[in-house]
Amino acid sequence: MHLNEREEREETDEEFLARLAARRAKKKAAKAAAEEAAKPRLVLPVSQETAEMVRLRPESVRLSTIRDDGVPVLERVRPREIVQPLEVDVNGRIARARVVDCATGEAGIVDYRNGYRQGPGVVSDYNPLDGLRRSVDD
Repeated sequence: MHLNEREEREETDEEFLARLAARRAKKKAAKAAAEEAAKPRLVLPVSQETAEMVRLRPESVRLSTIRDDGVPVLERVRPREIVQPLEVDVNGRIARARVVDCATGEAGIVDYRNGYRQGPGVVSDYNPLDGLRRSVDD
């Protein structure tokens, strides 16, 4: 059976999910770009050597200025959080760490799996098929 050019074919579930994922990714990228564009920027011409040093050690950058009343102001790069490893696994990757949010000063213990921070949600070893397998094995 051939489809006429005027006949519309139904969209498969995979195509729908792919289209939905692409739309979400596009919205997420637009939001991230808008947030990045809203950040204040300062562009200064520097030598190639200085640019290379900043690329190697961005935490070493300092910016100073003098206010109208003559008081000097010093700004530096601020990290978002400080991670202090408490436990490591057999491969030397972080298993548990104390994390301090630099903006708020809040601290907490965070678990890691395979060296990566666990995302929100419930982790469970429950497998609903295990109940079926037990009844077949008996």
